[in-house]
Amino acid sequence: MARNCSGFLDRQLQTIKPELVVTLGSKAFQRLHFTEDEFDRAACNPYYTGDEVLLTDYGFHFWVLHLPHPSGVNRWHNHEANRKKLSSALKFVTRFL
Repeated sequence: MARNCSGFLDRQLQTIKPELVVTLGSKAFQRLHFTEDEFDRAACNPYYTGDEVLLTDYGFHFWVLHLPHPSGVNRWHNHEANRKKLSSALKFVTRFL
């Protein structure tokens, strides 16, 4: 599915030029990560692409926020420390609303 939708995602990003992209889960992280950090460390931490790479494939820089997948089977949300990280990350999102 990621391979089939990759071109569509690229075109959307180039057309919309968002200030913030929020990914959900490790597969989305793998497709749109600009850091050397692994998903567990990157989750809920905003990254500005300009701080990570000189150029993006899209021709502009933007913020990326990787969130854990909201699936009910995902146990990440069961830990209090993770819920606090998620709350902080969602507050970051409000800067763009």
